[in-house]
Order: sequence, then structure tokens, then C-alpha cells
Amino acid sequence: MKLDLQKLEIEGKSLYWLGKIIDPSLPTTIFIHGFPDNAYVWEKLVSTFPQNMNVICPFMWATYDGVTVPSHHYRHSLFAFRIRELIKSLGLEKGPLYVVAHDMGGAVAGELNKKLDVKKNFFINTFTARQFLSHTRSLGQAIRSSYMIPMQFRLLQKILFSPGIVRHQLLKRIYQIGGAKDVSDYLKKNEYGYMGGEVYRQIPRDFNLLAKEKAMPIIYFWGNKDYFLLPPTKEELKNFSTMANIHHFNCGHWPQLTNQVELSKIIQQEIQHE
Repeated sequence: MKLDLQKLEIEGKSLYWLGKIIDPSLPTTIFIHGFPDNAYVWEKLVSTFPQNMNVICPFMWATYDGVTVPSHHYRHSLFAFRIRELIKSLGLEKGPLYVVAHDMGGAVAGELNKKLDVKKNFFINTFTARQFLSHTRSLGQAIRSSYMIPMQFRLLQKILFSPGIVRHQLLKRIYQIGGAKDVSDYLKKNEYGYMGGEVYRQIPRDFNLLAKEKAMPIIYFWGNKDYFLLPPTKEELKNFSTMANIHHFNCGHWPQLTNQVELSKIIQQEIQHE
């Protein structure tokens, strides 16, 4: 399936997205990327999907055009609202909805489930924001999450991730650490992205994230060589998901770039069984 680049104006802000709309009554899968990615990170995975479903891959704010927007626009709940408005404007709420999320996209997916009737979530090396905060209570995950500390300084984000050689080399290193080594073609499409790191700054500012969250219909997919995130424990699976199901892959943080065929097969089977 080939994706088209499109744009929708929502309350004076441009929401860019990749997608293909076949028929609003057909199933729609929403792919939500994380940091430091943009929507093009889903191209390999989506290319393995059949033509009998609608696909929406929104760009996180400023990860396409690089335009600076106010920091509060990076709140997970607000970005979920934008996605809901996109779905409604396209009339896609008429058919069944599914969400595929990766990295910080899980935080947005958690909020989106409150705004739309999502049949099933497919979480790839990710948690909702509340799940993530609970998960960091373990010492191992707290150590792995220490990279979030410098992300609280917006100027540092801008210096490191503004377009240029420093950003290019830094991203290459991040993807290598995350187990996705052959990303040269993708990096050419990832010119922007540093502002996407603003989502990290919003986590400690959302005090409501400390509230208890109901279990959601989530199937987890995890690259067991992930340097950044430890997989959920059995107890966490029971608390986080009504399905308590996890598929493990022998890869790093980006299964959608390294194991897209296996990943696609399982997701399609789960959707067909609905």
C-alpha cells in the first residue's frame, strides 16, 4: 500500500499525515509514531498491508514542516484530540478503528482511546504515559529512562536536533543503539523532528498521569534487545491490558523497521479475527 502526503487545518494549525482512504466503512488503522521519528517510519510496515483498509499516519507536531508551536500543543491529550478531529472529518468513525503505536506514540494512543471507540491497540515497544510512569518504578527502567532528563531543556533539544550534520549523526547513532542500522533512506525523509521531543517535557507536567488508568485492549510487541525500554512484566500485563498478550521479537527498539513482515502478519490476523 502506497501512502499519500496530506494536510488538514484544525483550529488554525496544520496537521500533516500520510495515508490512504479506500472506504470509510472499512476498518481504519491509525499509526502513531514516537520520538525522534516522523510518520515515514511506518512506510515499510504499511507496505505489507492489504488494500482493504484505511490507513492514517499523522505527523507529530513540527516533525514534517519544522514550524514551532506552543509547548502546550504537545500535550498527549491535545494531540489525541487533533487525531480524533482528523478521523471525524474523514468520516472514518463509521468503521472499526485500530491503533498501532510506537515509543512516545503510546502516550497519545492512551488518550485517543478515551476519545474514540478503538477496537484494539497494537503497542510496539511502548506504553501509555501512565503505564510508563508506573513502569519506571523499577530501577532498571529508571536507569534506562535517564536520557529524559536532558530532554527537559528545550534549548538543548534545539541545538541537538535542528537540521544539520550534528542532528544527522546523532540520529544515526540513536537508531544504531536501538538496533535499526539500515535507516539511510528513512533519515533523508526525517529532516525535522527535534520539536517532537517536546512530548518528553510534557510528561512531568501532566500531573493527572499519576491517576490510575483502566486496562485497555492492548496487544504488545517487543524487541527484546531494546536499549531504551524494558518489556512489561507479567503482573503489569494483567494491570495494563484486558488481553494480557505480548509477542517478542529478536530485535531492538524499532521492530517496524527490522521485523515488519512478522509484525504485519500478526496485526492483520488480529484485525481479521475481530
